[in-house]
Amino acid sequence: PFWATLLSGFVTGILAMLFDLKSLVDMMSIGTLMAYMIVSACVIILHYKVVPQDNLFQDVTTHRTSIEESEEEEHEVDSTPLIKNEVKTGAFVRLFNLSSIKVPNEFTSTCSLYLIFFYMVAASGEAYILAHYLDQLETLNYKVIIPLGIFLSFMILTIYCLFLQPRNNEKLTFKVPFVPLLPAVSMFVNIYLMMKLSVATWVRFVVWLSIGLVIYGSYGWRNSSEEYRGRGEVPPNEVRQKDEHDNEANTDRK
Repeated sequence: PFWATLLSGFVTGILAMLFDLKSLVDMMSIGTLMAYMIVSACVIILHYKVVPQDNLFQDVTTHRTSIEESEEEEHEVDSTPLIKNEVKTGAFVRLFNLSSIKVPNEFTSTCSLYLIFFYMVAASGEAYILAHYLDQLETLNYKVIIPLGIFLSFMILTIYCLFLQPRNNEKLTFKVPFVPLLPAVSMFVNIYLMMKLSVATWVRFVVWLSIGLVIYGSYGWRNSSEEYRGRGEVPPNEVRQKDEHDNEANTDRK
């Protein structure tokens, strides 16, 4: 924390000397709002993702015995034709979950990702109109009302389709209530506030974001703890923590 605080304070002081204070505040605002928007989107993604069976709540009254499971394995058939049939059912059936799927699978999880993306596009259009053409909306200008109604209808449709998709029952200490409605409202509010910022702020944000993505892609991604775990290796920071803990334990014993 010492070095991180020292470095961040030094960089902040340099930026305060070089840039206008309002520009820095706008940059801080757009970064914070973007982070909140991404978190809200991730909340929806986590509710619709496929999770291992070990992480799900099990209903004791409906839990099957090992004998029943073995009988099902004996009568198990090749699932490839079933998957092909599911693909052939079309996007309309999967979009409105007309098959009444109760547990998330790869198809429903992918469908949820597309719905979130299209909702963000529609919410961006809706927020842009409200942020920059509110005066024309008050005069009931049809050139503003029509696209506003189209974007709003598309937002409602995507949220309704998300509501129909199956959600996982993963074991968590806390879950956000009223999903997907509450995170969707949070996403829209953050996008609307970002649309109120100036074009210059967006340009600066895109430049800094591009620099951050280059650093992450060239160094951070390959050296992240998750990447080490994915390769079956122990992250270096965990090795150091273990060594420090062992050294402290040996010191206490002495």
